[in-house]
Amino acid sequence: MKILQFMASDEWGGAEQVFVELSNVLSESHEVTALVMRNCKFKGRFRQSVQVETLKSFGARHNPLLHIEIERLVERIQPDVIHTHAAKASEIIFQISKFSRLNHVATKHNPRPGPIFNKIRKVTAVSKVVASSVKRRDNQNIRVIYNGINPINIEPVDKEGKFTIIAAGRLEPLKGFDILIKAVHKLPFDYRLKIFGEGFERNNLKALIYALGLDKRVFLEGFIDNIPWFMKKSHLVVICSHSEGFSRMIAEGLLFADVVLSTSVGMAAEILNEEFLVTHETLAGKINDVFLNFEKYKNDFNILSRKISPRFNMSVIADEHVNFYKE
Repeated sequence: MKILQFMASDEWGGAEQVFVELSNVLSESHEVTALVMRNCKFKGRFRQSVQVETLKSFGARHNPLLHIEIERLVERIQPDVIHTHAAKASEIIFQISKFSRLNHVATKHNPRPGPIFNKIRKVTAVSKVVASSVKRRDNQNIRVIYNGINPINIEPVDKEGKFTIIAAGRLEPLKGFDILIKAVHKLPFDYRLKIFGEGFERNNLKALIYALGLDKRVFLEGFIDNIPWFMKKSHLVVICSHSEGFSRMIAEGLLFADVVLSTSVGMAAEILNEEFLVTHETLAGKINDVFLNFEKYKNDFNILSRKISPRFNMSVIADEHVNFYKE
């Protein structure tokens, strides 16, 4: 099968990682072309088995030169299916498909309003809550397919000396890192909180840390690529978001973490037991309970992980996408 994967994004993030990893796995048994923007910063992450095509036109979604360039590329490649990720790429291909018959599948990665997904015939959503944000009658053409994780082997590592909590994501209000910092300030035991990621909220979060006198306990560690390794070294992973489409941290946590706590966002409520779900109001008390009863939580989470984690294997997810393409 010839598959054209397209995402109209330059920066590296969670959805972009799915775009790259899905393309890589699909290329093991299919002819895959990845279409990227001219200023794309993650072209080097594709395997050699993926044919990468870089657009030359300015990336505005209504740029007619961009549309013409993509039309010519599609005509040359003749893909069996075009799979777009997120709203911008999906809207561009939808506009082009008005003038030619294209087999188009679009993936919606977050629950925010996205009118274009109400128009595209075949849509995948990364969680049930994202699927519910697509407003149309023919729900049989909407498929929930979770994002996948490439399993990796990590050598056993020693735990940090102090009880260590980690969180990761873009430093923006939506992720609720300010709430997490305020919650750990209430903890009655010694701990370390490490927050991985970059974003425009860094200075505000840094100021909050110093205002609460937490500069010896809470650390903004910046962006890293090896979150699973730090999950292995830590005791607890916390997702404190106000909203999520999927939450890669949960999927990776099922494979690499001892315990994960999450607010009821994205797929969290779809796969986690009540034992591991929190609200912003109950977060501090729950973290303290995990500290006091760590072995119990670790054992319970391990049982859950063994049952659920195989469904997030990227090869399984790739097969789900291929089956949807064949429809």
